[in-house]
Amino acid sequence: MNRLKIVWLARLIMLPAGAGARLGETRKRIVERLGQPIWCDVDPSGTNEYCEFRAGAFAITVNFSNRVSVKEGYMSTNQVPLGDDDIETLLNLQAGTSTWYAVLPQKVYRRADRGAWAITSLHQLTISFFSESAWG
Repeated sequence: MNRLKIVWLARLIMLPAGAGARLGETRKRIVERLGQPIWCDVDPSGTNEYCEFRAGAFAITVNFSNRVSVKEGYMSTNQVPLGDDDIETLLNLQAGTSTWYAVLPQKVYRRADRGAWAITSLHQLTISFFSESAWG
């Protein structure tokens, strides 16, 4: 096992079980699981709030609409790139009763129930709700 895999395995172990945010959960429930956010900002309408939490080696940004999570980003705090196993673990936190599959080779995923999509970059995974009608 190479050094990078060992570092990532240690990072995932440091993410407490159930520590990730969950799409569709209330702000209250996410705060119960992750603790108070590091920072929050509310848009001028007051319906959307953006918060950052810390869990293990991840900064987790959560976008709330009417106090319900609609978009989440998981970012490496130590700049170790996300590997395929890491992405799979984080996606499984969001699977619910559905499964994820790759849509494009550039690491774009959608949930089989068509309720959410995810896109990855080198250090971040972003997961969002998506309307069924948009998938065609």
